[in-house]
Amino acid sequence: MGRIPAEPKSVGRGWKKEAKPRPKRFIRWHSDRFKRVGTSWRKPRGIDSRIRRGWHGTRKMANIGYGTAKRDRYRRKADGKYKFLVKSPGDLKMLLMYNDCYVAEFANTLSAKKRPKSLRFANQLGVKVINGHTKMQTREEE
Repeated sequence: MGRIPAEPKSVGRGWKKEAKPRPKRFIRWHSDRFKRVGTSWRKPRGIDSRIRRGWHGTRKMANIGYGTAKRDRYRRKADGKYKFLVKSPGDLKMLLMYNDCYVAEFANTLSAKKRPKSLRFANQLGVKVINGHTKMQTREEE
């Protein structure tokens, strides 16, 4: 039997994601030298690899120490809340208890017809919607 996941905790106004010592992305060895080698990180596995052996003057290798803290993982930088994808207006009911630690994001499959209704419902529940303005129908008055 697995562990029960902990409930998400809201963060205060002064919340900031923990600063990491390396903001740059790790790029693949020789990706700057050959077009056929992509930039996305691959661990070097050669027996004589300077990168793998960690010699001075070579680029850094990605490892677990550079990871984001568990407290901050998947949180938005803007407000420290988690994103919740809303695929139907009924999904907003799930955020009723957690509107202080989640923000809603309408899926692109949520139709333009249902969006205004969903937005009104979210405002009643006190849930912030990130992309509430998208796909909204506007009627021109003549």
